[in-house]
Amino acid sequence: MAIAEAPAPVRPDVPAPSGADGRFTKLAPRVGDRHEQSSATSVTLSIDAGSPAIGNGGRLELTQNDEVTFALEVLATEGGTTTRASVTVVRAEKTTSHGGLKGTPTPSPIHGKTYVLSLVKGAVEVNDPDGKSAPGDEAREVREHFRSFGEPDALTQSLPSEPVRPGTPVPAVARALAHLAGKGSNMTEVTSSDATFRGTAGDAGIFDVVLTLGGAQAPLGISAELRGEVHVSQRTGAATHVALSGPVTIAGDGSALRGGGTISVVADARRLP
Repeated sequence: MAIAEAPAPVRPDVPAPSGADGRFTKLAPRVGDRHEQSSATSVTLSIDAGSPAIGNGGRLELTQNDEVTFALEVLATEGGTTTRASVTVVRAEKTTSHGGLKGTPTPSPIHGKTYVLSLVKGAVEVNDPDGKSAPGDEAREVREHFRSFGEPDALTQSLPSEPVRPGTPVPAVARALAHLAGKGSNMTEVTSSDATFRGTAGDAGIFDVVLTLGGAQAPLGISAELRGEVHVSQRTGAATHVALSGPVTIAGDGSALRGGGTISVVADARRLP
């Protein structure tokens, strides 16, 4: 994945954007809808820990890759949102590498399992297919991946109702992406966001996006600027592809830690027959 100074990656299966206006239809979820969602997050850091006791001149070098794939079927809806769904965790693995040495993928406890998510009195219950409550650690991890379950899709709701011309800034989309990125991270907060409609490519409406992460509450003074693109289906209003990347800085936040690196996030979603 390219870092912030480089252009966003080109998907070989998506034609170059045209100059056509974007025209988005917003479809609510329906019982029986099936989707596959996958994401891959990679973080590479080189940190000066301020202590030669750890070796390597006091520097820590690590790379962490997280990959998840879910197959989801909508079981119930209310008010335009999914309130009950079956989720099969096709893949959930983490790989951590230190000092340039390649790590071994470690499956999550939820890897290969199926759960039923239900919105009950404003809270998300996570059960196994037989209706028994999932173990606590598994339930917590599933909820982490589905923090917006039971809510209307913020990105879909933010799409313009009128045709949007290429080159047009779309603040509502920027705010929605900031909201979703903030809900999906324990590391830091989104301090600014921008989204500009680039054009269409087949069914996709493509937005160029910039998200700045940081803020006073960010641990270790972590900040980042992610640039890339978000593809949204014009037929459904659902995101189909996200590719964001950029540099990360660790300022220490009162500690001796200093350093930086890169982060990249790639996510895809598709409807299943």
